[in-house]
Amino acid sequence: MKNITYDMLPDEFRELYTKALDSSLGLASLQVEGYTLNGDERTVSNLMRQDSALEYAKQEIDPSRNKEYIYKFDLIYATLEIAKRISDYEIADFRKRPIEVIGSRIKRTDAYLIQSELLSAYDNYLYYLDSLNEKRDSISDELYEREFFENEARLHIRLLHIHPFEDFNGRTMRTILTANLLKNGYAPAIITSDTKKEYNNYIENSDAAGLGNFFRRCSLKEYANMVVLYDDYKKQKEKESGKKIGQRKSTK
Repeated sequence: MKNITYDMLPDEFRELYTKALDSSLGLASLQVEGYTLNGDERTVSNLMRQDSALEYAKQEIDPSRNKEYIYKFDLIYATLEIAKRISDYEIADFRKRPIEVIGSRIKRTDAYLIQSELLSAYDNYLYYLDSLNEKRDSISDELYEREFFENEARLHIRLLHIHPFEDFNGRTMRTILTANLLKNGYAPAIITSDTKKEYNNYIENSDAAGLGNFFRRCSLKEYANMVVLYDDYKKQKEKESGKKIGQRKSTK
């Protein structure tokens, strides 16, 4: 999958692609939550808040810090800050009372255990990611990607089952997922209203293998879209400059 990664893209294209990507992610996430998108002030406001949360998440998620003990505590703080930004600071702290999710049979974490459960979730996630990266050169790309996405799925399911906030949990955790994928060199998994039922079924059934494969398929789809857009960008730049990108002028 990773012949071209997000970090390898030219700055100009990455800026253009990121703007389009942020809009796609934001609109899809709102649709999954059941919002009707009609371009009104409320929709624009929601998108702006989600963009702000994603930019913050991309700054705070740092794979180079995975082995730092303090990093998992930083991720707990970042989770709360992402929820604050998405909710326009309607969320001020972690949930303080029991909650039930309509249509779900999963018991959400007791309020007094939320921070310790988040710590455990991030600790397990980072430990497995570090172990996977240590054996990166001794396993196939296929196996690495399958295990990488399954680890993302385990974290995603656990965060949603913990349900640390009164509201905005889905959008918060999908923002974390997006930042994780981008920071590890993968295209994001854009979950749409068309795939909402499949996505929710994996979460409800705690099916990390199924959700990991689902995330990987969604990421591959967006990767293919990114490559097409990048090819179009290169052709346009070559047309403007009259030469291929990367081709040097003759010194003769």
